[in-house]
Parts: sequence; C-alpha cells; structure tokens
Amino acid sequence: MRVYVDRNYGSDADGNRGITSIDYEIEDSDADVIAEKLFEKGYDGSEGSACVELYSDVIDDYIEVDVCPQDYKDLIETYMEEN
Repeated sequence: MRVYVDRNYGSDADGNRGITSIDYEIEDSDADVIAEKLFEKGYDGSEGSACVELYSDVIDDYIEVDVCPQDYKDLIETYMEEN
C-alpha cells in the first residue's frame, strides 16, 4: 500500500492551524493480506463491500480501507480450502 502524507502548516480564516491529509493507494501486492483479513472476518466473497485495516509504516498506524470482497473471492476461497 502506498501512503501519501501532506501536511499544511498554514492556518485558515477561523484560526485553525494546519491539516494533515493522508491518502492511500492499494497495490496488487496487498491482495493476500486483504483476502486473509476478509476470511478472518467471515466474508466469503459474495458481499458488496467490507472494511479492513491495513498497517502503514509511513504513519505507524492502521488505515481503514473499504474493499469489495468479490474482488478477492478466489483468494478467500483458497483460505477456506486451507482451513
């Protein structure tokens, strides 16, 4: 997963100081981790959407990612067969 952090240290008209914007991009290499987390939560790949937490070492925290379990159905079925 690629994580981009943008820190704006200015202030707005109300005097609020700075914001931090965190954007992420899921990569193909994350598919195994996502499928494993979906399997652990009991998804079988027929659901429309799900939320998983992926760790980012850039911000040293977890990021909640909305994914479509159907995109990972084959990998989830592999985990089902193994367990």
